[in-house]
Amino acid sequence: MVTLKLQGSQLPDGSQLQQYSIKCEEEDKFLLVYTLLKLGLVQGKTLLFVSTVERSYRLKLFLEKFGIPACVLNSELPIHSSKDQEYGVSRGIDFQNVSNVINFDFPKSVESYIHRVGRTARADNNGTALSFISHNELEMLSEVEDALTGGDSQCALKAYGFRMEEIEGFRYRCRQAVKEARLKEIKVELLNSEKLKTYFEDNPRDLQILRHDKVLHPAVVQPHLKNVPEYLSKSSMPLHTKALFGWFCTD
Repeated sequence: MVTLKLQGSQLPDGSQLQQYSIKCEEEDKFLLVYTLLKLGLVQGKTLLFVSTVERSYRLKLFLEKFGIPACVLNSELPIHSSKDQEYGVSRGIDFQNVSNVINFDFPKSVESYIHRVGRTARADNNGTALSFISHNELEMLSEVEDALTGGDSQCALKAYGFRMEEIEGFRYRCRQAVKEARLKEIKVELLNSEKLKTYFEDNPRDLQILRHDKVLHPAVVQPHLKNVPEYLSKSSMPLHTKALFGWFCTD
């Protein structure tokens, strides 16, 4: 059990911390994060926050489909599972030199938003916070903005200048990857299900078929997906973005 204590609620001002939001549908969150990372619109060490442990693994499978390295950090991992000194305290509570925070799922309280976004723009470093906002998260966005502004418009979340119609070419790739990642996730859930344990004990052949079912295990990383084809991007510049994301019990 880890207790997180917030020391103050003041985030850096707009000259050090840039805060943005993108309003989108749920399915488009995967499309957005893929596009931002692969086109190099997000540079540097990046933390992505999601709402559940299961969702973090689904996002990890999705990113790895396109050759984007990712690491899951959550409250279910062993207390000393993170041994990389670069990331400070285990389980990602204290990260060093974080350039960006992305709220893949918007936090459910103002305190949680401050805690997440406070991982970047530390000391004299600049940072960026970007939040994906689906229609059922708009109310919480308003609460966060009201709490942050306090009469100072520079503290509000600015609309990120991003037009969804310009990335339609990426949609098919992302839709297939989401589908395949979900199929792999379902297979793991079935194999580990306590409710199905007795059934598999009585029907071992069904268990063997599931374990070797190629249809339910299609999420294989294919080298060609690491690259963005020329018809989708005018830039041929190599991208070197490392994505790191986790989930904390702060909501």
